[in-house]
Amino acid sequence: MRLVDFLRDKFADGIDYEDATCLCMALYCSSELSHKIELTEDPTMENIANAFADISKLGLIKNYESYKGVEYGANYHDINDKGHWVEVQASILKRGKDYDFEQMARIIS
Repeated sequence: MRLVDFLRDKFADGIDYEDATCLCMALYCSSELSHKIELTEDPTMENIANAFADISKLGLIKNYESYKGVEYGANYHDINDKGHWVEVQASILKRGKDYDFEQMARIIS
């Protein structure tokens, strides 16, 4: 399954921005998660970013305010742009930002 299809199906009613950032980072860091979802594409930074940008363009990312992007260094990119989601993933490397394992498990269950 393509990541964008999984996200669109799983979160047809939307996903909170904080949950989306957690899931985005978890997908980037955890091959176990991508296997659990049974992705048919490699979970590269670019593929993950494109998928989250796509569901954002569909209006499925909820409760986003531009100040929230600052925490991830993503505030210079529109939430609908893949650059925003690249920065979310890179925040793990640049700022030591991590995702919450319990939150991630709750999101995908």
